Amino acid sequence: MRVSPIKLLLSVFLGLSLVACTGAPIRNVPESKISASKPLVMEDVQGAIKRAGAGLGWRMVDGGPGKMIGTLNLRKHTAIVDVVYDTSKYSITYNDSNELNFRPAKKDGQPSIHKNYNSWVVNLDNAIQRELAGL
Repeated sequence: MRVSPIKLLLSVFLGLSLVACTGAPIRNVPESKISASKPLVMEDVQGAIKRAGAGLGWRMVDGGPGKMIGTLNLRKHTAIVDVVYDTSKYSITYNDSNELNFRPAKKDGQPSIHKNYNSWVVNLDNAIQRELAGL
């Protein structure tokens, strides 16, 4: 049986569309330990988080004691994270997003999101570690 070129192209297009829509489990950074050469105060950690985020294009705003809210806008995409910290550890947790294909968790599963989100979180985590190491 011969398949028409139009049906073949349609099948390829649909297959690629499904692959493009797939997401990855959301990556959070739970309780990353802070290693510093001197004792730190909360302002030291807050400043390091602000500098790290700003260097990558994140807008970091105060979310209350021990919390920063980071927003990254890239083209039409928006990622929002909570960075909760003290003088010995910090965590980066998904808060919200726009145009990143967020999918809530299904039964016994994990929520998913566009794969680029996870690389942005990894980059933010690495930048925070570098800033803290320089204190």
